[in-house]
Amino acid sequence: MTGPNRDRHRTGTVVWWACVLLATAAGGSPSPVRGQTPPPVPAAETVELQTSDGVQLNASYYPAAAAAQGATPPAAPVAVPIVILLHDLGGSSESVAGLALALQKRGIAVVAPDLRGHGGSTERVGGGASLDAKTLKKPDFEAMIHSRGGRLRDQAAMRGDVEAIRGWIRDMASRGVFDMKRLFLVGSGVGAAVATGWTVEDAAWPDIASGPQGREVRGLVMISPTWTTRGFSISPTLSADVVKRAIPILVIAAGGEKGEGEKDAERLFEQLKRARPAEWYEQLSDQKSPTPNPKKADDVPATLFFLELATTAKGDSLATLSGPSGDVAGLIAGFMATVAPAGK
Repeated sequence: MTGPNRDRHRTGTVVWWACVLLATAAGGSPSPVRGQTPPPVPAAETVELQTSDGVQLNASYYPAAAAAQGATPPAAPVAVPIVILLHDLGGSSESVAGLALALQKRGIAVVAPDLRGHGGSTERVGGGASLDAKTLKKPDFEAMIHSRGGRLRDQAAMRGDVEAIRGWIRDMASRGVFDMKRLFLVGSGVGAAVATGWTVEDAAWPDIASGPQGREVRGLVMISPTWTTRGFSISPTLSADVVKRAIPILVIAAGGEKGEGEKDAERLFEQLKRARPAEWYEQLSDQKSPTPNPKKADDVPATLFFLELATTAKGDSLATLSGPSGDVAGLIAGFMATVAPAGK
């Protein structure tokens, strides 16, 4: 996380928060007993769904690895955290497979769709012109995030790409596979804007007699977020209360070789931090060492994190980064464990 006097304090603060998140992730993933062969990581499965406007959606599902849930398998299945992972423009579920696999090994289930016009999601039911990522326009990106129409969500008139995935996840959660209280959205590049837009649509659903229909997203991760892509902008969603004030957010960006950073990510963070608790930024900008002020840390929960990694990789390449420059999967797992611990 960075705050006032960002250039002077950015490096130490980023390193400190990276250590916090990685330590949390390590603490939440028990290692197998020495000499014991860990169970194999389940193979990815193909999921085929359909949007309300007839797009045939292809997605890859990565079941959580049992090894990361403990050395001894539980007597009964345990509902696991679930991530919807959205790739960048021109990518696909394959271009973020490295991140999906790394999260899977940490006991986190992942669903990575090919967004319309990408990968295996280029056809419509009943035929018609194929969708191509190279020709997508603003309405196509908006259709990805649609979750609206009517008062009952399960009967919504407009169900876009992410909402179709959410419906499948809800069905699996009803069988005890996923923990809906630990649903996270992770988006790369334009996928970050799509994830943010759908989070706003999700929060807009009204409560009904049986309970809440929305506000299901527990946290949001933006990797190399882009401000505007072919007229589709993340800007309007940043003004929504759920994004501006309520939901925990982790922004990951490339710091570059000379610390030049990603301008869109920095601009986004500067806007978001205006509505977040000032005590955290005062604490971090004033601190002389990586030791936080316990009183402030306890009194004011951190809800916005900004990490710049020492790399020039961006978009899906940054999302799948693992090595000396940074462990993106570890940072995400740490963020998830920090804001949504198991059983809470």
